[in-house]
Amino acid sequence: MNKKLKLLSLFAFIAPLILTGCNNTSTTSESGAETSSGESNSSHEHTFNDKWSSNDIEHWHQSTCGHPIRKDVANHTYGEWVVDKPAEEEKDGTKHRICTICDHVQNGRIPQIGTLDKLAFDLNEDQQSYSVKQKNYLIEGRVVIPEIYNDLPVTKIAGEAGPDRHEMTTLEGFQECENITSIYIPDSVTSICDDGFFECTNLESIRMSPNINTIGERAFELCDSLKTINIPSGITTISEECFRQCHSMESIIIPERVTTIEDLAFENCWNLRSIQIPSSVTTIGESAFEACTSLTSIQIPDSVTTIGKYAFFTCTSLADIKLPKNIKVIPKTSFSKTKIATIEIPNTVTTIDNWAFNECGELVSITIPDSVNFIGDYAFEKCYKLESIIIPDAVPSIGEYTCNKCYALESVTIGKGVKSIGSYAFSECNSLENIIYNGTKAEWNNISKDTFWYTNILASVIHCTDGDCPL
Repeated sequence: MNKKLKLLSLFAFIAPLILTGCNNTSTTSESGAETSSGESNSSHEHTFNDKWSSNDIEHWHQSTCGHPIRKDVANHTYGEWVVDKPAEEEKDGTKHRICTICDHVQNGRIPQIGTLDKLAFDLNEDQQSYSVKQKNYLIEGRVVIPEIYNDLPVTKIAGEAGPDRHEMTTLEGFQECENITSIYIPDSVTSICDDGFFECTNLESIRMSPNINTIGERAFELCDSLKTINIPSGITTISEECFRQCHSMESIIIPERVTTIEDLAFENCWNLRSIQIPSSVTTIGESAFEACTSLTSIQIPDSVTTIGKYAFFTCTSLADIKLPKNIKVIPKTSFSKTKIATIEIPNTVTTIDNWAFNECGELVSITIPDSVNFIGDYAFEKCYKLESIIIPDAVPSIGEYTCNKCYALESVTIGKGVKSIGSYAFSECNSLENIIYNGTKAEWNNISKDTFWYTNILASVIHCTDGDCPL
């Protein structure tokens, strides 16, 4: 009994201490202070610093009694902006403003004002942004596009831009500003219109906005002095003729989101030595890289399913190329007049179109898969170093001039499915001494052959499966 009395006495002494202690869960009192829940304000009075505490959003008085309590919490109330350094044509300025309650300082940026004497602006349809264009075609030197104009963002390079001095029509963007040497496009710009910088022949450098997601057709065509350009990562299509005849361009990286390289996109970029095509690309358009005479190698990713005709025509330095695994057609003149020495055609290909490898003067060997069922006229004409060729059984016709003037051609295997051979198909093949036909002599004699399907060859017989037929 004595022990129980002692324990009850001890509990009676400790209980008031427990009830008057503070926990760390805070609420806000009517006075604006954040207080601990369950705490009696009469038993514990918080104390606060006279000086304001703050972050970038709000200010408050912090408790000094050891508890995580704030009072007088409120958002900043700022005075007017004060300019510290005015913006210049090409340089941002700086400014600041001060909270009228706690003296917290907020710093700000004043966007560069741009070369306004060279520019004109149109209010966009949304009434919330501007398009920018040349003031006239005589502007010269460096052009800086401002991020803000009349307190609204500049988002487009577009719009009619004064009379064309040659045809007295209207120009788009900065079309034919032949004396511009460099241009700065701010981050606010998201699109460049068709013909945006067409024929800016002395434009050497351009700072692109990383937020551009559309570049129009012919946007940089005939920018003859432009050596390289950083295509923004948001671009999904390299538009038709976009960089056509940029004769000084040496290298370019195509962003990972691009799915289509449209017709003539890089045609006649004579000095283009390297280009990286990402695995996102599925289509390479007609004449996309035609006459890129300095291009030595290219890896076409397996994602590509379509290559347009003339895509690499007259890429006279192109010696190394990997074809994608999923194409079905090697189109007309697509690799004509290149420098490739050997090539393996994927087993998905069914068509080798007219002139596909015409005048590939360095081509020594080619592997044609059994999937091929069409080989067009002139397909391998003037492949001077080609030593042998096997025509698959699925091919029904050997077209005109298919292997004409293949001077090093020594051996030809003709598939048993062939029903006709066109004129001059193997004409002037001066080294051709071995012709094999995968069918019988009777089947060979039933093939429709043009009178001049061969001329000036060494072979005198056709080797059939059941013997030889004389030529």
